[in-house]
Amino acid sequence: MNAEGEHNHNAILSPELVREIRSTYLKGDYSFSEIALAFGVEKPTIQSILTGNTWKHVLADGEADALKAMRQERYYRRYR
Repeated sequence: MNAEGEHNHNAILSPELVREIRSTYLKGDYSFSEIALAFGVEKPTIQSILTGNTWKHVLADGEADALKAMRQERYYRRYR
């Protein structure tokens, strides 16, 4: 079994920072790349957090659905 989130010895982020990353994204003003730069991590780290592949254990109720809806909205805005 792998250690999750802050219990992983390689973790750079804390649960508080992950919540802040998600909150920032849900405002709709910043791209994955911009958020990655602001938090000092790589874009794939942000993608994993925002798609629920990592840090699932700190998702608030309904947050996974909100993140998915935001990703879809941004996709449709970009490719319409």
